[in-house]
Amino acid sequence: MTLTQSLDFLNAGGEMARRIREFDWSGHPLGPPQRWPQALRTALRLILNTRHPMYVWWGPQLYCFYNDAYALSIGPERHPASLGREGREVWDEIWDIIGPQIEQVLAGEGATWRENELVPITRHGRREDVYWTYSYGPIDDDEASGGIGGVLVVCTETTQLVLAEQRRGDEAKRQRRLFEQAPGFIIIMRGPEHVVEFVNDAHRLVFNSDGWVGKTIREAFPSIEGQGFFEELDGVYATGTTFEASGVAVRFRRSPGAAEEVRNLTFIYAPLFETDGAIGGIFCEGFDVSQGKHAEVRHAALAELADRFREIEDPDELAYAAAEILGRTLGVSRAGYGTIDTGAETIRIERDWNAPGAASLAGTLHFRDYGSYIEDLKAGATVIVGNAEEDPRTAATAGSLKAIAAHSFINMPVTEQGGFVALLFLNHHAPRE
Repeated sequence: MTLTQSLDFLNAGGEMARRIREFDWSGHPLGPPQRWPQALRTALRLILNTRHPMYVWWGPQLYCFYNDAYALSIGPERHPASLGREGREVWDEIWDIIGPQIEQVLAGEGATWRENELVPITRHGRREDVYWTYSYGPIDDDEASGGIGGVLVVCTETTQLVLAEQRRGDEAKRQRRLFEQAPGFIIIMRGPEHVVEFVNDAHRLVFNSDGWVGKTIREAFPSIEGQGFFEELDGVYATGTTFEASGVAVRFRRSPGAAEEVRNLTFIYAPLFETDGAIGGIFCEGFDVSQGKHAEVRHAALAELADRFREIEDPDELAYAAAEILGRTLGVSRAGYGTIDTGAETIRIERDWNAPGAASLAGTLHFRDYGSYIEDLKAGATVIVGNAEEDPRTAATAGSLKAIAAHSFINMPVTEQGGFVALLFLNHHAPRE
C-alpha cells in the first residue's frame, strides 16, 4: 500500500481535511496518519465528507478532530488550534458538563442525547450562552481497551432557535399581561373540550372564575348549561366561524350554592389558529352591558376585533389591531403598545396607530423627556393625565408632550414578576377629561 493510498480517507475537500493532511504528526502520540487505527480513519472519512457539524474525540486522551461545519461554531479561540490537542485541555471551561457524558460513552453505557442544551463557551473574545442539540456515540475499535476507541459527536447549534422561542414566550407573557389588565372580560380556552387556559381580572370579577384554569368550560361553569353557549363554542371550534352576541341575557351562578344571576353580556367567541392553520382554541372577550351604557359602541368594537382576529396570527399584529380599534373607539389621536427598558427608562415602540394628523412615535423614547410619571408606572400604577399643562408630573414638559400629540394621555403598565416590562398607551392632542 502506497502512502497516497493509505491517506485516501483524508482526500475530502475542505479546510479541515487539508489541515489534517498538512499537520506535522511525526511528534504527536498518534503518529503519522498512515498508521492510525482503521476505526479512526473511518470516523474521519465520515465527518470530513459531510456538511453537518461533527466532532471526534479519539483515544484515552480524547485527541480532537472536527469538520468544516463544526469549525464555524467554535470561534478563533479553538479553531484551528484545537486540532490534535487533548480534549480536556481544549474544553476545560465546559468539562463539568460534557466530561460525564463522554465518560458514559467510553464506559460502554450507550450514547447520549441532549436537545437545546445550554453549554456556554468562550468564542470571539467573550463567553456566550450557546445552545446545542447533540449526541455523543461510541466509535467501536477492536484494538482499543474495552472495544471503544473514541467518541463521535453529531451536533447542531440551536442558539438562534432557542432565543427566538424565548422571545416568543416573553412576548406571549406580555400579551397575557395586556389581556390581564384589559377593561373587558377575557377567557382563553384550548382544545375541543375547551380547557380553560386563561382568565383575566375582569372575568374573575364578573364570573368568580378563580379556580377555572385547567378545567373544561363545562366543568368550570355548569350553571350556563341549556342556554346554547356550550354548543356555540363547539361550533366555533368545528368551523372556525366567529360567534358574536350583543346584550344577550345570561343566567348563571357565581358558585354552586349562590343565587342565580341574570346579566346582559356582549361578547365574541373567536377561533385561535395554530401555525399550521388548524384551530387550537377559542378566545372570548366581552363586557357586562347590564346597565346599558356604551353597549352599542362596545359591541361595534368587539365586532371589528372579531373580524380582525380571523386574519391575524402574529402577536405583534394582534396588539396593533387592538390598539387601532381601541384608539378609534375612544376617539383619541394615538394608541399603541411598547416594550420597556427600566434601566434606561425608555420605551421601544415598533408600531402604533395614529389618527389623521398625528405622527407615529415608532422608535425609542425616553420617559424623562416628558415628565416624572415613570415613577408611577414603575410602581405598577396606571397614569392618567387629562391636561399636561396642569398635572404636576408633566407641567414642566408639557410643550414636549403637546409636540407629540399627547396633551392628554393614559399609560397602562404591563408588569411581569414585579417588573415594568411593557406599556399600553392612549394619547390625545387636546386636553380631555
